[in-house]
Amino acid sequence: MIIKNFDTLATTPLRKDALTIVEAGFEAIQTDFVIEANITLENETLTILNEQYELNAYDNIYVIAFGKSSFQAAQSIHSILGDLITKGFAIGVTGGDPIVNITTIAGTHPSPSEINHRAAQKIMQLLSDATENDLVLAFISGGGSALLAAPYQLSVDEQASVTDTLMKLGADIH
Repeated sequence: MIIKNFDTLATTPLRKDALTIVEAGFEAIQTDFVIEANITLENETLTILNEQYELNAYDNIYVIAFGKSSFQAAQSIHSILGDLITKGFAIGVTGGDPIVNITTIAGTHPSPSEINHRAAQKIMQLLSDATENDLVLAFISGGGSALLAAPYQLSVDEQASVTDTLMKLGADIH
């Protein structure tokens, strides 16, 4: 159950019904559910929504993920592709059990950090190794702008300072 205090809040039948609807909405947007409902592998054909990719046509399959749900995305795509993934890298706000062929790192959010910057450099290196004969699967979720920190003409500390100042002044992501 996603709503941890469901029983405490469900004090009337109407509240219970409303919470049940909200719970169903939350479950429908869980990263693993969305990926597993929209990405399938049958034989050597990977289907993402209505697009098909013949995996035997690619030399390598790379996975990158950044954002607050990137670890869950990496787990989910690995459950579909397994050892077909050549290499991957994910930075999120959580970690978990190791994922074969995908390096995962817990970074900082909402402020960028040196950990995030090193992860961004590794993702850019992985992407620079990819060729037109490779398939790159990218999973991007909320928080990605802080987690994939590669500031242009600023240090990471300067970027974090600007981000922190803007947030203290009430700025939002827009």
